[in-house]
Parts: sequence; C-alpha cells; structure tokens
Amino acid sequence: MIVDDGTIIDTKGWQGWEWTHGIALTALLHVSSSQIFEDMAEIQHSNISPISASAEYSLKTALNWFEAQYTISKGKGAPKNINTMSPFYMLSRALLEGKIEDQRWVDWCDEWAEWVMNDLPRTEEGGFQHSKSFPHYRNVADISHLL
Repeated sequence: MIVDDGTIIDTKGWQGWEWTHGIALTALLHVSSSQIFEDMAEIQHSNISPISASAEYSLKTALNWFEAQYTISKGKGAPKNINTMSPFYMLSRALLEGKIEDQRWVDWCDEWAEWVMNDLPRTEEGGFQHSKSFPHYRNVADISHLL
C-alpha cells in the first residue's frame, strides 16, 4: 500500500512494520512461552515445549526481526501510530518473561510507551484515536486483543 507521502506500507511481507507484524511476532512468542495466570497454573500457548529447539527458533526469528528493524531505522522504528505500536507487545512480553535482557529493548519499549501515554492522538472521549496510514476520525482503537 502506498500512502499520500509516498511511503510504502508493507503489511504482508516480513520486511515491513505494521500491525500484521505485531500479530506474527506475538504468535512466535506464544510458541516459545508458557503463561502464568493468577491461580499459578501453567498454560502453554502451543503444543511445542517452550524449551524445545523449535521454540528457541521462534523466539530467535522474532528477535531477528527487531534487530533488522532497529538497524534499518537507526533505532527510530516505524512512524508512530496505533498500528505500528503492535510489535511492541511481543518485545515487552519477552522482556517481562525474562526471555531477553537487553537495555536497548527496554529503552525502546519505554520510548514508545511514553509516546502512547503522552502523544498518541486521542478521541474526544480520551480513547486511542485509530490513526494509521490515513486518519479515521472518532474511531477508537480496540487493542484488547493485545492485552
């Protein structure tokens, strides 16, 4: 997709940065994770053992995507909007789960979180404005699937 300023938005390939990449990255993390719920019961998101070579490969694939994007963008990431913040769910979860320890990723997540809290466009009611490659005024972004 080409937007008004000439930017090409790749929502299908692995080289781009959009909400679709966030979904794929989250799936890769789920393959490598077990999630602990309040009752402390361990639930795996897949039938693949979180300590298997396949799970390790899934996590490495996701982290390689972040490495490539960090390098390509010189540490800036994609232009910030409600959809391009989607990949940070995976990165923040990997940090919280202790799967990675890299201050660079902590700082990047913090930078985007500050943007969400302070600069992300809001609706009149204070919800997250669903601005993406082209604006959708008064359209609230539902990010509950990422929580």
